[in-house]
Amino acid sequence: MDLLEELLITLMYSRRALLAIVFGVLFFFGILMLGHHLANNLRFNGPFAPLADAIRPIILIRYEHVAWGALISFWMLAGKILLKERKRLF
Repeated sequence: MDLLEELLITLMYSRRALLAIVFGVLFFFGILMLGHHLANNLRFNGPFAPLADAIRPIILIRYEHVAWGALISFWMLAGKILLKERKRLF
């Protein structure tokens, strides 16, 4: 059996790994949407109003970094679970 077949069989039997992969994707898009929502609704009054345009890209970049971190960490968790399950199954 080659490595790809073992990976697919292990993934088929491991619900925890599938949940980790799905949660990674969901959290990635959820954090990105939350960041865009918060950045677009950023408003300052008075003399600080132009400051919102300068801060908006910084906030978007930070939320993007957090989203990528969540995705990578969930996928690393899925990989760790898959390795343990592979040892158990094969």
